[in-house]
Amino acid sequence: MSHLRVVLRTLEEDVGVSDFSAIELDVLSAALQLSLVRRKFSAPEILEHPLVKAAGRTTVYRSISSLKSRGYLIPETNGAKQLYTVLTQAN
Repeated sequence: MSHLRVVLRTLEEDVGVSDFSAIELDVLSAALQLSLVRRKFSAPEILEHPLVKAAGRTTVYRSISSLKSRGYLIPETNGAKQLYTVLTQAN
């Protein structure tokens, strides 16, 4: 298990997310998985993802806000609905 943590920390440093909190990493991971199914997704869809479902609503929204300010989640308004895309190398 310790070897896996070292590998994970190294990977987090390599991709520039080593300073993210655990919930921010989970929210970003959930968003990345959602983006594989559809390009745009909503905050309620993130809230329902298994990685963050047990986290508090306020905590998840705070993490979404942090990821938006860091440029990882790109907000788009579609009528009254707020949707997000994930910043990737291809964006």
